[in-house]
Amino acid sequence: MSNTVDMARLMSKQLPRHLMAFLVGSGVQGANNGFQVYLVGGMVRDVLLNRRPGDPDLLVQETVPTMDAAERFAIMLAGTLGGSVSAPSQFGTVKLDVDGLVVDIATARRETYESPGALPSVRPATIEGDQYRRDFTVNAIAVDLAPNRFGTILDHAGGVEDIEHRVLAVLHDKSFQDDPTRCFRAARYMPRLGLHMSMVTETDLRRSVGAVAELSADRVRHEMERMLAEPAPEQALAHAEDFGLLNAVLPGLSWSPAMTRAAPAIRDAGPLGCLALLATHLSKEDAAKFAERINAPAQWASVIEDTVTVRERLHELSDEGLTSARVYSILGGMASEAVRAWAVLTEEEVTAGRLRDYYERLRHVHPALNGDDLLALGVPEGPFVGELLRELLIARLNGAVSSRGDEESLVQRRLSA
Repeated sequence: MSNTVDMARLMSKQLPRHLMAFLVGSGVQGANNGFQVYLVGGMVRDVLLNRRPGDPDLLVQETVPTMDAAERFAIMLAGTLGGSVSAPSQFGTVKLDVDGLVVDIATARRETYESPGALPSVRPATIEGDQYRRDFTVNAIAVDLAPNRFGTILDHAGGVEDIEHRVLAVLHDKSFQDDPTRCFRAARYMPRLGLHMSMVTETDLRRSVGAVAELSADRVRHEMERMLAEPAPEQALAHAEDFGLLNAVLPGLSWSPAMTRAAPAIRDAGPLGCLALLATHLSKEDAAKFAERINAPAQWASVIEDTVTVRERLHELSDEGLTSARVYSILGGMASEAVRAWAVLTEEEVTAGRLRDYYERLRHVHPALNGDDLLALGVPEGPFVGELLRELLIARLNGAVSSRGDEESLVQRRLSA
């Protein structure tokens, strides 16, 4: 495959016309202004895998390597095409936005790591040096965009062959220790891309997984966000469990086969659905530690905390003769993802039914009348307004009233009592 790929033809076949025009134009602009420009990363990999690609990543180098090559090239392209350029990062990267097409442009660079989990120190390099800093061989393939070499593949790490054999492999045995976030990426890429890990790479990962503890809370959360946003997050989480990644994030954090089976039923709940499943076995103390370990934003922290709270209240939902109002009082205010997670995970049929009823129906119930309506009906200002609103809600939940008129009659009866 590596010697027979007609990359220019594959790109023309799989990429939209406007994107091909941009890539061709980038190569021409680079050649006319002293830049060597390459398409790199996920788009190259996905074209070879015949997958729908995302936005492009470009790599830029000059005859004399400099760290600001990407910034100067991006500014030049923006001036020519009419776009905007973000402020450059400390790693020599910028974002170019051209009519909604967001392009990551990087200067060819080498990276060194002072310690596991530390951010890298960078220095300019050639395309060959840049390829060897990549995470996996399948992401270390470059395509030359120069007009006279357009579509030529540069593959110093054997990534094309690994794609052909569906293999996920690192470029060197210190890769996971240098950047432990690659452990999470491995768990994501395997199911999404249909790859299996080479034995050497898996050995390296398992040996290095402890380095995840050195990552900052924000970096761990970002990796969790990416994992939970996968098309099938339960598969990525199952790999993370198998590798010991979750336990490395927080001792005792785990993902079970039951969670894997339950996850597809709440995939429509979005990423926080699987976050709730992940929190179902945590104690209150561990839930707080988990939220702290990933520097959880408020919504995430609520889902984690509420999932534990719902678990503590599950036994109340199995009581016979439970009214809808009582179910509402048990679950009211809980994050919907927490309720959904337990609805699909619990094996107690009555409890699961009540969880579903709350999610699908009861949480949407509210009185037709509001506080202003009550005042207009003659209810005096003060605590009695809130008391009546709660009474109206209970009546709605239990079916004692079903219309605005019914509610007004109830209020009038209470006022005349």
